[in-house]
Amino acid sequence: MIAIRSAVHADAKAMAELLSESSMQNQIALSNNSEYWVYYDGETLVAMIGNEYFDSLALIKSLVVRREMRGKGIAKDLLQKAITEALEKKCTDIYAITSTAPEFFEKFGFTEVPQNEAREKLKGLPQVDYFNDQNDWPKKRKTFQYK
Repeated sequence: MIAIRSAVHADAKAMAELLSESSMQNQIALSNNSEYWVYYDGETLVAMIGNEYFDSLALIKSLVVRREMRGKGIAKDLLQKAITEALEKKCTDIYAITSTAPEFFEKFGFTEVPQNEAREKLKGLPQVDYFNDQNDWPKKRKTFQYK
């Protein structure tokens, strides 16, 4: 069984480093509106995922697994954890934005939604507001909704 635990402030530096190594936005905000889960192999952070919440919406974000640890089911378990937590918080809409793993999300019941629809629906979530403010919605980035 994979040992997934809630992230704490002491994890923030390792989380930012893992995101940076994976060429992902590395701004971690541990706040009342977001939560993250981590997986360590010994002292090394090897995977993480987060949820950002706004009203009844959840945005799954920052799913990353170190390359050498891929193929072991860690991403699947982390995604299931994020979905379960969002449903327990009574979120009626769960989204994910990705430029690298659309097929992965589709395997787990997510369907692609039009970008303009997602931008409007997810307005108010810090990551989405950042994308909107920076006009950073490249064509390769896709938005998915969990059904």
